[in-house]
Amino acid sequence: MTAQKTLMQNAYETTLALAIGADATEVAIQVNAAPVGTPSTSVPMYLVIDPDSDATREYVKVTSRSGVSLIVVRNIDSDSGGLNAHAVGAKVRMVAMKQHFDDLNDRVDTIMNSDGTAVNTSGLVKDEDNMASDSATHLATQQSIKKYVDDQLDTKDTLAELDDVTIASVGDNEVLAYDNSSSKFINQTASEASLATSAQGALADSAVQPASSDTLTNKSIDVDNNTVTNIEVDNLKSGVLDTDISSVAGTDTTIPSAKAVKTYVDAQVDTKDTLTELDDVTITSVGDNDIIAYDNSSSKYINQTASEAGLATSAQGSLADSATQPSDNISTLTHDSGFITASTTDALTNKTIDADGTGNSITNIEDANIKSAAAIDASKIADGSVSNAEFQRLDGVTSDIQTQLDAKGDVTASSTTTFTNKTIDADGTGNSITNIEDANIKASAAIDAAKIADGSVSNAEFQRLDGVTSDIQTQLDGKQASGSYITASSSDTLTNKTFDVEGTGNSISNIDVADFKAAAVVIESEGIASNDNDTTLPTSAAVKDYVDNNSSGTANALVASDSDFTLTDGVASGIHYELDNTDMADWNAGGVALTAAGGMFRHNQTQSATFTVAATEGTVLAGPITITGTVTNAGTMVIL
Repeated sequence: MTAQKTLMQNAYETTLALAIGADATEVAIQVNAAPVGTPSTSVPMYLVIDPDSDATREYVKVTSRSGVSLIVVRNIDSDSGGLNAHAVGAKVRMVAMKQHFDDLNDRVDTIMNSDGTAVNTSGLVKDEDNMASDSATHLATQQSIKKYVDDQLDTKDTLAELDDVTIASVGDNEVLAYDNSSSKFINQTASEASLATSAQGALADSAVQPASSDTLTNKSIDVDNNTVTNIEVDNLKSGVLDTDISSVAGTDTTIPSAKAVKTYVDAQVDTKDTLTELDDVTITSVGDNDIIAYDNSSSKYINQTASEAGLATSAQGSLADSATQPSDNISTLTHDSGFITASTTDALTNKTIDADGTGNSITNIEDANIKSAAAIDASKIADGSVSNAEFQRLDGVTSDIQTQLDAKGDVTASSTTTFTNKTIDADGTGNSITNIEDANIKASAAIDAAKIADGSVSNAEFQRLDGVTSDIQTQLDGKQASGSYITASSSDTLTNKTFDVEGTGNSISNIDVADFKAAAVVIESEGIASNDNDTTLPTSAAVKDYVDNNSSGTANALVASDSDFTLTDGVASGIHYELDNTDMADWNAGGVALTAAGGMFRHNQTQSATFTVAATEGTVLAGPITITGTVTNAGTMVIL
């Protein structure tokens, strides 16, 4: 049996350009119109010469073509014709014939037995326990797959047995940490693993600073108006990340990890390949950032929070060392903590300082420190253009100023005068300005107490707060206590903020499925198949539903590729024929009614249809067949 391919062309018909005799050695024939495509020995083309003549009909097989010259094998079907002579102008036509069905059956037989009940494994399925051929074109048997997987896996029931773990002299609350020098995970104390204790992690000051690392609680971030970037899996809320689809009911409130999907699809082999399966590990109700620590009471490794294990993060530990305590003097604060100290250089915005307040003072004010609109220029004193408001600041001036005023002739220590365009150097030798009150300072230049309270002091105004006393700190502390600042425990809704999750020290945790924008999550009812894109995340239920619907059942169809059958009429590009179990049953027992479209027909011993073959049509009947209906032939009928 040879799995022969066939070159076909719908409705091909021409005539002989040269006569041929009844000689089997005369294999070169000339036609007036060449067929489409190039027949060959491996992919021949079948034609009928004089198809309408019962006396001279002859079937030939075309094995090559050069233009309109065809090389053929003569008289290939002696049951339905013979070796005959043919005159110039004789019709040459391609019609369905027995050889086509024989070739098709031969190709089907290469992949399925004659009963249609089993697939031939020869050349298709390999039974190799070691998968040595590593073929991408063959299937493997169940036994081969199981044996290969079993041979690759060792039974390792405890952490100490794992190849990349070294455990020695385990102490309570020790953790596993990666050691670069040995390229393994080893047991270490918190100190050895660069972790801080929970006591070290307690931060006295909960205020959120621009450069500090904080865990925000009860905050709402509208992702549609704000930007949250660099979200990683460990930012998800505990319980949202589903790490084992097969162990849960599968809901639309969780998102599966890549490993969970792969494990579920691969139908996880029956070995211990996760921490929870190990005999010396007990894991229950895992939370985000839980760690595995040794528990002496149960003699097992258990999952614990950092607090339960008596640990704090290294970031918390380092912050605790430098954290400012409530009782600390303001002089001990450092600029790195976001506070103003006597030695730091900062521009205060919207701050108010009461220069007359108990214990407060502002010194070394220079012209450059005063807003141009509020400055009293020397020229104002010289020409007498100092305003009443400006002149109030000149009370108690030294004799140097008095000399200029006396020279003016109308200004005395007790007189009330409005100066215009005058400049007083408060830092000049012997000069001083005292008892400046809020009312004496121009409104646009005043640093109002309210500005300090609401944090609106400008950079220029803040420069005047250099060296402030604890009274200002008291106001700042009170501001924090009132809830106007964002703290770790306050409830705030942030708008138009951008969070760089991958930024140094930044993190966003406890992200729940409900926190995602609706269009970003595909649930089970929406289906993964209809949401094939890289801009949405599927829930566990959606993945489970898709996998269950696409990975169950057994293969029940064999598809012949387009290359198996080539149509060369310039319209169709090939035949795609699928056989499944039902098709095979129909092939053996069913039938297709005759149609005017022609084509390929299945064998049916009983044909009850009534049909008329028109004068322009051709029909093929494959016997044995019993016709109980009426067939009227006005065209061409071929009986095989």
